[in-house]
Amino acid sequence: PGGRAPLEPGARAPLEPGARAPLEPGARAPLEPGARAPLELEWCATIQGVIDANGHGSIQNIGVVPTERGRGLGTALVAAALHGFAAEGAPRAWLEVTADNVRAVRLYQRLGFRRTRTIFKTVDGPVWPADQREAVLL
Repeated sequence: PGGRAPLEPGARAPLEPGARAPLEPGARAPLEPGARAPLELEWCATIQGVIDANGHGSIQNIGVVPTERGRGLGTALVAAALHGFAAEGAPRAWLEVTADNVRAVRLYQRLGFRRTRTIFKTVDGPVWPADQREAVLL
């Protein structure tokens, strides 16, 4: 009395009034009235920042796919990384950039980075003229 009979294997319990049926694997939930369909998103930019051994923020990698460049994504990513470094108490942040990457150098300088030194690094593979190997520490 008052209880429910056990379900047979594979059977589904009846829904309570106003409840939704569970979705089948791979099915999409119906949209609420007036809701928008979810957007299909694709990867378009990335940044990697770490706190180095000295407690400074270090931007290790940043990239924006060519079709999305010039839309402010690099600025937003660097700003977010700097905000994260500050939240963790890092007193400074630094990065390295290839000197001939003019757009990136301009972005970093606009965001307050300044050149502190120029370093030269060797790379595996073909030997490039020195002016093409220059890296700038900002």
